[in-house]
Amino acid sequence: MWSKLNRIYITRRLVVTPPFKEQLVRITQPRPIYPDRVSGLMYQAFFDGRDINTFDERKIVYQDEPQTLTLYYPQELGERSLAFIREDKANIVWGIDVEIIQSDNQQSDNQQNQSTLNSLEIAEEITNYLNSQLFNGAMDKFGLIPKSESVQLQPGFTAQPLVPPNPKRAYLQFRAGGSPVYIWAADLNEQGQPQTILEEVEKGQTRSLPVVADGIYKGAVYAQVSKKVSVDWTEYSYP
Repeated sequence: MWSKLNRIYITRRLVVTPPFKEQLVRITQPRPIYPDRVSGLMYQAFFDGRDINTFDERKIVYQDEPQTLTLYYPQELGERSLAFIREDKANIVWGIDVEIIQSDNQQSDNQQNQSTLNSLEIAEEITNYLNSQLFNGAMDKFGLIPKSESVQLQPGFTAQPLVPPNPKRAYLQFRAGGSPVYIWAADLNEQGQPQTILEEVEKGQTRSLPVVADGIYKGAVYAQVSKKVSVDWTEYSYP
């Protein structure tokens, strides 16, 4: 049966899925606002303990129908990931759902077995803990320090960061009130506005920053809204 591996938001920085062994993969894309403006590259990737290594480069664009791919890779790797990066310059949220074929026995084994975690896997495991509401378990296991704020935003871009940079960031989650909120990285243009979108938080929904090759984005975070709205954010940091 198909099992969801991850939802990836493709950015201009390499974004990597959790590792997996399966060769049959299905990719489904929620329709972007302007689907003809997005394009990128997909790779197979593995972590050697120091760097993310990529191979099997493929061009990727938006497609309405799910794509089923057969991915061959050297067996000595054991596990590998999929990695994505954008080529376009459009400030449009582009998400991809990655699924793998797993038997019921495989799913049970995956829940019971834990391997040594690299920085990417640690960030992904934290995400799994928090998304399943096991907040205390996550803090106990990783020694995380939580911080939360509720902010009222005015229409447009935030003049100051919504969340300041944090080199010890392990996880960052946002909840939007009565209107969508767009979350941006701190690469400002000449007009002082952010250029790289990290996440779209829909009305009344909760979203977290995506896990990327180096763990998670740790810079300042800006927001953009079309009308006055409240935003709650919670950040978990390493000690």
